[in-house]
Amino acid sequence: MEKKLNEFYAELDSWYAYQNFDAVEHFLLDELREHGNECFTCHNPIAVTVLNELGSLYRYLGRQKEAIEMFEAAAKALETRGRANTEEFASAVNNLSEVYRMDGQFEKAIINAQRALAIFEKCVGKKSYPYSSALNNLGLAYLKKAEGEKAKDIFLEAINILEQSPSHVNYYMGDMAVTLCNLAAVYLMENALDKAKEYTDKALACFSHLSHGEMYHISSVYNMIGDIYRMEQDNRNALKAYKQAMEWINRYYGKNFEYQKLENKVKCLFE
Repeated sequence: MEKKLNEFYAELDSWYAYQNFDAVEHFLLDELREHGNECFTCHNPIAVTVLNELGSLYRYLGRQKEAIEMFEAAAKALETRGRANTEEFASAVNNLSEVYRMDGQFEKAIINAQRALAIFEKCVGKKSYPYSSALNNLGLAYLKKAEGEKAKDIFLEAINILEQSPSHVNYYMGDMAVTLCNLAAVYLMENALDKAKEYTDKALACFSHLSHGEMYHISSVYNMIGDIYRMEQDNRNALKAYKQAMEWINRYYGKNFEYQKLENKVKCLFE
């Protein structure tokens, strides 16, 4: 089964390389038809993996209702097989937290992040990367509810975990950058623009340690920088930052819903 899972990811990566997301979806749906019945009846890792990958695809395409459906199915399959207290199940619930937040269902996002945290704590401990990931989702849900102080404390806890990681300078550097950017968003909400700039600068410094192939989330930092400049009514630099964000999104995901949001921000600069 190990070989089959490796083959699955190799083929999936080959479809993503073309940025043909219709083809990626078609491939994953074919795999789901082949393995879907195995989700609830055996320990075939591909069955749940396909559901998670479909959820991730729909999340990046902005199809949050479908993403929720896939991640809920993955969680249900694991729970049915008696794996509700595993790291794998906590990861599925953590994914659910993210898409509930993106769909505007903030209370469900908080509940699922808290559930993931409780399981991660038992499975891998509070100083682990998965725990910090769930903290980020919890903090973002509170940020969306405009509960900035709660969000700030949560992001600082996540940063503390990542700073203590032995792999801080490589594997976790991208996650550190994202968390710093999230903290910048709190300061932006509080109109503390100097602090927001401080943390976007720190986030960019983290990304400078990574190769271009690892900068999946750098667009979020440039988006945040654009928002800061817009708050300062510096439309020229805001436009420059938004354009950089759009270039990075297009490189990894094509002109998806996040790209379209930035196009709307650029239009608003000149209204």
